[in-house]
Amino acid sequence: MLTEPHGLHHPTDYTITAVGPILARWEKLQSGEIDAGLQGAPLNYIAADAGYPTLADPRVDFPDFQFTSLHVLAPWAQENRALVVRFMRAFLRAHDWFYANREGAGTIAVETMQTAGVIRLPLR
Repeated sequence: MLTEPHGLHHPTDYTITAVGPILARWEKLQSGEIDAGLQGAPLNYIAADAGYPTLADPRVDFPDFQFTSLHVLAPWAQENRALVVRFMRAFLRAHDWFYANREGAGTIAVETMQTAGVIRLPLR
């Protein structure tokens, strides 16, 4: 378990609650509705800059963990193959652009997520 090396054991030390996707977890953490929650990039860096402690780093403890995923219904994808291929190509180009243009990506993230401050992007 992710928390055990840090002295926290489930269920004696904490409970697990389904709270939704990344932005929902961030909002609930800020409001105090939850005490902790996995925050994916860039919110993990924003949280650290805001003074939230980092209890664990899933990217270190689970380096092959896929935090973000894309899903599509197979029958729809088969019927719309050309659209799916165009989307995936655009997605991969955007991913490459993100890492090649850190300053621009950070600016877009701040504007899109309506956060204050600068987002520090990790090295790849």
